[in-house]
Amino acid sequence: MPGSDVAGVVAAVGSDVTGLAPGDEVYGELAGYRGGLAEYVATPPDLLARKPAELSFTDAAAIPQAGCIAWRAVHETGKVRPGDKGLVNGAGGAGGAFVVGLAKHAGAEVTAVDRAEKADHLRRVGADRTVACETEDWATHPDHRERYDLIVDLVARRSPYRVHRALRPGGAYYVVGGLTRTLLATLAAGPAIRWLTGKRVRVLVVPQSRDDLVAVTRLVTTSAVVPAIDHVHPFDDVPRAFRRLASGANRGKIVVEVAAGHADRPGGPGPTRPPRA
Repeated sequence: MPGSDVAGVVAAVGSDVTGLAPGDEVYGELAGYRGGLAEYVATPPDLLARKPAELSFTDAAAIPQAGCIAWRAVHETGKVRPGDKGLVNGAGGAGGAFVVGLAKHAGAEVTAVDRAEKADHLRRVGADRTVACETEDWATHPDHRERYDLIVDLVARRSPYRVHRALRPGGAYYVVGGLTRTLLATLAAGPAIRWLTGKRVRVLVVPQSRDDLVAVTRLVTTSAVVPAIDHVHPFDDVPRAFRRLASGANRGKIVVEVAAGHADRPGGPGPTRPPRA
């Protein structure tokens, strides 16, 4: 069953669980990145965090996977500094919007790449410059040559021997998602490119981490970055939500509310069945 991110209220805990209790408001990722589109889910407690009171269930459900990818790319691995230049390919989705927002908060100048129709959305989430993927190839266009300190690619399809040309000496290109053959090619070619050019070209590994989740959520609750939410769908509208996701037209995270009326009303009777992402 699909659905990796959840936010809701604890209905029951195992006998060995000490950090959480029934009634606690929590959010996080599920083990195996699936199973969230259900009224109840079971998951190891160390993958969940307590939901801040000021955060809605809808916003909380939009953070875990997208936010943790961005946190790793920008802070833990990318080490973005003020004045850096970054490019985000596939910036119009949930993860891309988080990367743009976190990089801007870190002081970088950010170029966001996606469909031309998403340009206004990309500027709203913080992009300094937008590139329409239909008409401009950032990997080969002379305006992008040796321009970026960091490139985060969420929809990788280009050869690693092409993308590194857009990096400055010492820069880093991280693949987060895309075609399987491109990920494998990046794994194989990365060490050679590093040896020949000094540029890092690699696949970004993002473990499920409550610490990362709490860290990026702290920036959300202080309004340093905002989750981009495309639409909140009722549970019986899941097929349409997945059609929109598959089309690539979404601007941010698609959230599914399993039972309307409970998600933002803490303390209601019985276990809630709030949004899944």
